[in-house]
Amino acid sequence: MKTLSLLSARKSAESDSIRCAEIKRLSAERDRLSKSVEHHEEEQLRRVPQLGKYAALQSAYKQRKAVLQCERFMKGGACTGVDYSHLLRKIIAKADTTGESPCRLNPEQTFILRSAIHLSDGNMKTAKHIFHNFLGYDVLSSREAVNAIKNDLDTSSNYKIEEVEKDKELGTGRVQKVRTIRITIKSMEQGIRRRLETLDKHGRLINDGDDVILCLLGGKGSDETKLCVSFENTPNPNSPGNLLLVVMYDGQDNGTLVTKNVKKKVLGDMKIVSAYLGHRGHSSFHPCYDCLTPWSLHGTKALKLKYVDFAQIHTIRTLKTYAGDSKSGKNGVKKGSKPLCQVESTDNGIPTVHVVMGLFIRYFENRINGEVNSMDRKDDQVAKTLREHKKSLAKMVEEETELHATLKKLVSARDDAFCTATAYRLVALNPLAHLKTPEPMCKSTFCVVNHLLRDRTTDN
Repeated sequence: MKTLSLLSARKSAESDSIRCAEIKRLSAERDRLSKSVEHHEEEQLRRVPQLGKYAALQSAYKQRKAVLQCERFMKGGACTGVDYSHLLRKIIAKADTTGESPCRLNPEQTFILRSAIHLSDGNMKTAKHIFHNFLGYDVLSSREAVNAIKNDLDTSSNYKIEEVEKDKELGTGRVQKVRTIRITIKSMEQGIRRRLETLDKHGRLINDGDDVILCLLGGKGSDETKLCVSFENTPNPNSPGNLLLVVMYDGQDNGTLVTKNVKKKVLGDMKIVSAYLGHRGHSSFHPCYDCLTPWSLHGTKALKLKYVDFAQIHTIRTLKTYAGDSKSGKNGVKKGSKPLCQVESTDNGIPTVHVVMGLFIRYFENRINGEVNSMDRKDDQVAKTLREHKKSLAKMVEEETELHATLKKLVSARDDAFCTATAYRLVALNPLAHLKTPEPMCKSTFCVVNHLLRDRTTDN
């Protein structure tokens, strides 16, 4: 029994000795590998300097230095230029797998790209496929994320789009029924509120203070008339992207928001602003929709620039005066009319481009054209100004029309006389043949038509 215990103890000691030897061997191997790794890292550090810290706020010099250092490191490992390009794409593709690639447009940027170049859903899918095939990664966000932004910004639910029938006058003067599209906003208050929230969210509202200024714009382009609301408290008020499309303006809306007071203005050309107010327009004896001073733009009583008293303070129109004038139809206001918008006339913007163009044409271009016409004409003593030239031209056109009508009558009378003379000549040559079998006569006393030759031509 004692011998067995000794043998067992001896065997355990031998096993422990073997394990210790194995542990020492593994420890030595680990130390050797650690030293090898440290040596390799030291060699790498000596071969490639450490990049150091990099930050977006560093100077351009430090950033460029770091970029060139990384470029040298990658070019040192790449065998050819093709391999270097492949390495760059692989690095970008690796960053793309984490979802934080700087080379991928975020959903908002992708939506802007899609809207700017009008990509359909199918075109988006094709573009993503092409980018992935040629670059190895996708530069566009997912269509689901883009559609989510599109649905969030979609305002079509606040518009009523319908097909209506209208009368259209053709060039021949005939009126024809045509089908056209009419778009009407359902709730302008909701559209304005949503647009203001979006502008405020993205920091696009400027100089707002306590008031947000809204301008009602209108104009006719081609066959379409458009009414829009423009937001003046933006960096680019005249930008088409700043317009909110409307068709009807309530006029009873006080325009008060929860946090801002809305000040309303009306913009457009003279014709549409006059239509807003119920004014008869610039052809009336009171052509200005802002003041009550009368003057004439036509005839011998037309007001000339040299007689205008610019120091005179005019009486300004108000909504109250418009309401009073609409009862009698005086001061250039249509009888029974009502202003479309409850906006005072002083808040109606003047169409500056039209005004400048009108002044240029009336007092510069017309005068220059009149002088040039007088220099070109031989009878320069007859007319001096462009207005006199137009009157002279109209008179000459009228005389020409009368002469053409007289010439037409003379030619017709000549043809009738020729035919009559021919018929009498034929009757005189052979009166017996014509009188034996006379054709039915007309009611005329001297009917000769039936005595003409049957096979005659126009010249006979």
